[in-house]
Amino acid sequence: MGEKKGLKNLIVETDFKGAVDYLEGKPTNLSWIATNLLEQVALFFFLDFDNIKVIFCNRNGNMAAYLLAKNSAVSNFGPVSFLYPPVWLLPQLQKDLLFCNS
Repeated sequence: MGEKKGLKNLIVETDFKGAVDYLEGKPTNLSWIATNLLEQVALFFFLDFDNIKVIFCNRNGNMAAYLLAKNSAVSNFGPVSFLYPPVWLLPQLQKDLLFCNS
């Protein structure tokens, strides 16, 4: 994935503090299912990138991800692809443009 595009570094931002703590080796109160999933995801990324940093980002700074999760089809476990962002996400993406350099 990253290697094919010449990428060596990956920064992952999440509002799941427990996941960040677990991946940093700190004590957590996560279920064995959550820790097993995190181990599998971490292994996948560690095989493809030289340097990985996982950062906690308060939900206020991660609103687009929150909206995607909130509006996801919980009963649909198959992948969903959009040619264009969903209409309900557009206002947040416009706000995000104010804080990003192009």
